[in-house]
Amino acid sequence: GLDGTFELYKTSTHYGESDKQIKVISDNIPGFTFDEKNENSIISGAIKADGTSVFKLYYTRNTYTVTYYNPATGENVTKADVLFGSTYKIDDTVKVSKEHYKFTGWSLDNRYVEQFEMPAKNVVLKAEFRGNKYLVQYDANEDSKGTAQGSMSTVSTEYDLEIEIGINQFVLQGYVFDSWNSKADGTGDKYLPGMVVKNLTNTDGDVITLYAIWKPATDTEYKVNVYQVMSVKDGIYEAPTLMYSKNKNGT
Repeated sequence: GLDGTFELYKTSTHYGESDKQIKVISDNIPGFTFDEKNENSIISGAIKADGTSVFKLYYTRNTYTVTYYNPATGENVTKADVLFGSTYKIDDTVKVSKEHYKFTGWSLDNRYVEQFEMPAKNVVLKAEFRGNKYLVQYDANEDSKGTAQGSMSTVSTEYDLEIEIGINQFVLQGYVFDSWNSKADGTGDKYLPGMVVKNLTNTDGDVITLYAIWKPATDTEYKVNVYQVMSVKDGIYEAPTLMYSKNKNGT
């Protein structure tokens, strides 16, 4: 048993020649090793004619190692010796880290575990990480130019994952979209729609804002009115009369 005591594993019946000397060959039992030095073992002797011969083989329970492995550094953090078949709980005192990543737990055979039954082999627990998560949001950056129409979805991503800079969905009358920028005044990092980028920050929970940069439209319509004084009466100019009006386009 797990407490160090022995318990009957199995009994098998065999037949042989009476009074013949035999030696029992030990079985291969996963997780156990035959104990040749156990004083209770009876592995050889003569087969009694009355069929009462009993041979006994004692096996000790094997101990295997649990290794904590950090793929970020390639190092084995620590080891533990565990009896086969016992329940092993993850040691919370084992600490690992990876720059710009969050530790998410230990995995065994590609699945997360908090405890497991020790198999008949050495075990390697692998540290699992995820990149620091952050949000990317888009700002119309209207300033005093007017009120922009449209909206942009906020993107959730994480460190080392590539994302594509969004296509502008904002409309600002009298202006043409130029690019995105990490600063509202356009002095920061410039990004064009469709660019593939990653690692805009390395801080978990951060929010990155990309501001729309606008340039004046060159085809904005404006009107020119021409007035003419029609007559003078008693030295007083009559109200001017609109002669014609013309629409033009320009910056």
